[in-house]
Amino acid sequence: MVAAGCLVLAVARLALTSVPEPLPWLSEAGELIYDLSLAFLTGWIFHLLVIVAPEADRRARLDSIVAGRIDFLIRAGFTLAKPLARAANVDLENFPPPPEAIDRACARIRPSDSPRGWAGDWHGLIRHLERITDVQRLAIKPFYARLGEDILKLLDAEELEFTHLRRVNASSSRFDLEDLSALAEWISRWLETVDALRTYRAEHLAPGVDVPRAGDDDS
Repeated sequence: MVAAGCLVLAVARLALTSVPEPLPWLSEAGELIYDLSLAFLTGWIFHLLVIVAPEADRRARLDSIVAGRIDFLIRAGFTLAKPLARAANVDLENFPPPPEAIDRACARIRPSDSPRGWAGDWHGLIRHLERITDVQRLAIKPFYARLGEDILKLLDAEELEFTHLRRVNASSSRFDLEDLSALAEWISRWLETVDALRTYRAEHLAPGVDVPRAGDDDS
């Protein structure tokens, strides 16, 4: 807005060059205002080209990198939710499955069963997700200093909830449990944080790049 005002003053000065001076010293004052406006406009253009535009380009590239890492976390959530949705007979398009559906699915699943598309058991699937999500979180953390508070809170919440799930899974795997009910609450809480990340990613972080959909999992 200020730059536009300076530009108008510069154009007005050119238009008034041939107009007689109505008051003493008015011409000198006009020249001073014109010089200041021109200097400001030059500085604004320099700031735009040298600082603002390159910073916007760096921010776009940073957002693209971080968005790609978050997409891996989202797909990890889909990887776990997909066989649970099958067991509960619900549509994974409504991600995450509601807690009652996860409770129902976990009550039907034996830990020693193999989720469809996986060679190991359910504990092994969660351990697999531990490894791949740890890699992505470590890849994001060097960028933390340049990320906003909102996305940092979501990333911390996702990591915390998965830490709880990891611990419960590790302790449960030591016993021959009849079902996965012990993990149901923690699975639900983690998937909710993944969904919050997915929503933020779609609206604020590289919104021009497609966000993973429910079928975009690792299985």
